[in-house]
Amino acid sequence: MTTSRADAFRGSLDIDPVEERADGVRLWSGKTDPVWRNMIGPFGGWIAALLTRAAGRAAAGWLAEAGPGAGIVATQTQFMGAIAEGPFTIVTSPARVGRSVSFWQADLIQDGAIAARGNFTAAARRDTGDFTEPRFAMPQAVAPEDAPRHAHRSLPPWFSAYEMRIVEGPPFTGADTSRSLVWLRHALVEGAPAGAVDAAVVAGLADAIYPRVFVLDRGPRPISTVTLSTYIHARPEVLDGLAGQFLLLEAVARRVHDGFFDQQVTLWGAGGTLVATSEQLAWYK
Repeated sequence: MTTSRADAFRGSLDIDPVEERADGVRLWSGKTDPVWRNMIGPFGGWIAALLTRAAGRAAAGWLAEAGPGAGIVATQTQFMGAIAEGPFTIVTSPARVGRSVSFWQADLIQDGAIAARGNFTAAARRDTGDFTEPRFAMPQAVAPEDAPRHAHRSLPPWFSAYEMRIVEGPPFTGADTSRSLVWLRHALVEGAPAGAVDAAVVAGLADAIYPRVFVLDRGPRPISTVTLSTYIHARPEVLDGLAGQFLLLEAVARRVHDGFFDQQVTLWGAGGTLVATSEQLAWYK
């Protein structure tokens, strides 16, 4: 059967259990996928998604007991060193487990050193009302089919695994604002089903837009994410309903200076629901 790009992404996150200890610490094995290679190791969204997947598997028993709607609600990934192509080990551990909220840590280890660390919050969700700050309502944007499809020239090859339609703020234009507005989804493959969307996929999508300095510059430059946090506002069943659909992403930097910049990303479903918000600090030269 043909594999869709979203399923290929999810499949690249597969890890195998190696050991489970009495204190809840678990060891997993996996290997990198060259499709997601970036300037310095795999792209940050893939690493964040990988660790989110590991935390979700470690927390699976707790999530099942927490009931319908429970899921990963917050992710924070720190990128500590370059990850080489090849095998790695992930160590997951429960930091603290409560009745409605639990906290988990996942370390990616290569050659005996921690290359990336993730901290994750899983929680049960309850119906407590719904409010979205008006300034975070989905911006007006042309429909995805009416926005030009980005050809990904001058960008790493993994960008071609996504279908990106730019409404505002294309890369390499020397713009006087860092803001971009784009429709984004995993590229579909004819005859293949759209891949499911879960917390790990959202963690990857939050980092799949081109860096803000690419909008301000007229060409690429070396860049590496230092830390990336994503807050998932949609329940798992809402995420599952987004399979194959475009999300609207707004990205902006508040300041770019001294070799670092921040990047805020907001993700909405096509119907206007705020799905996730994300923030990162990146290094550049």
